[in-house]
Amino acid sequence: MRSFENQPDTVSLRRLCILLALKDSYIRAIGQPIGFDYARLEFDVANGRASGDGKPLTGWEFRVFTANLGVARSTQLVHEQYECVCAFYRGPNAETKFVWHQTPRELESWVQFINIDQMIKVIPKLTA
Repeated sequence: MRSFENQPDTVSLRRLCILLALKDSYIRAIGQPIGFDYARLEFDVANGRASGDGKPLTGWEFRVFTANLGVARSTQLVHEQYECVCAFYRGPNAETKFVWHQTPRELESWVQFINIDQMIKVIPKLTA
């Protein structure tokens, strides 16, 4: 992992959150329980590499994006940002790939955020 010593705090925090999200997404994708040792995983995003226990994680695609959400906190709506990652296994012959979604338009091609009112409308369709 690279040193964050000479980075502004916001950049360092964002990079740390991305690394933690990468590790968490992979752990969830392989079905490991809570308590999995994050130190066993290493992500070198700049060079497009990922490894677990020192072995390359070939065949994995990691889609990285920032979710900008309005969250109700008591009586106020607060703007919050989350660094998110979805891990997909694409097969043993695929190379490790990091896909960055920079704009909302890029993100909308495969993920959609809905509010509680929209969720309530689709519940009957999900249970039928």
